[in-house]
Order: sequence, then C-alpha cells, then structure tokens
Amino acid sequence: MAKYEWGPTELKFNIVGQTPSKKRNWTIVRQAGGRPTIALRRSYKQWEEAAVKQLWLQGCAAGIDTPIAETVQATFKIFLKTKREADLTNLIQSCEDALVKANILADDKFIRSLDGSRKFLGAGAGRAEIVLRPFKED
Repeated sequence: MAKYEWGPTELKFNIVGQTPSKKRNWTIVRQAGGRPTIALRRSYKQWEEAAVKQLWLQGCAAGIDTPIAETVQATFKIFLKTKREADLTNLIQSCEDALVKANILADDKFIRSLDGSRKFLGAGAGRAEIVLRPFKED
C-alpha cells in the first residue's frame, strides 16, 4: 500500500452525532465470576462505532489507504447540542481515538499541535469537524 500523499494542504473530516467525553463514560461492571472491573458505557461504544465508520468512509474518499504516520496539526471544532459544559480535551481525546481506529492516523502521538480547537455549546445538532494539516516547525 502506498503512503498517503497530502492533497492541496489539508484533510477535512466530519463526525455527525454528539461527541461524548471518553473520561466520563466508564462504568463498573461485574465479570462472570462476580469480580468488578471497569468498561466503557454502551452509549460511548455506539458513538465510537458510528464515528469510526464515518471517518473510514471519508478517509477512503480522500485516498487514505494506509494510516498517516507523520506529524500533523489538528483542529477540532466540536459542536454540542446542549449548553452543558464539557472538558474540551476529553472531547478531543474521543475524536483522536476514533481517527486511530478508523486508520486515518497510525497513532494520536503524531498530532503535534491542536491550534484553533474549540467547542461550541448549544449549537444545534451535535457534530465534530476535524482538519488535519502537515505539521511545520515555525
């Protein structure tokens, strides 16, 4: 498989749906023997599965056949349905993990900059807009 070649200057992705905070979506469950353990909530897993499918399709349309394994600058604009506060870094982490699972990025360690990332409260339908650009040292 060929390495992805950057198009004009950036890649844009959209995830439709309310972006959840990964940090706040853990719950305690009992294993078969009754021993407690922690696991992600079903609602988070459903969002992640839908987000990965959306990103994967958009990545295929953009010509990404192998994950990007070079440093990038990422901008995340996360639009939340409600005006309820949420930690931006936790929302971004959910999107980063989805980018990796969708084979857009080889690892989120390649994100060197989060310039311009924002959250918008009470912005109608929930969604996330992601822009990836090659990272350039200043």
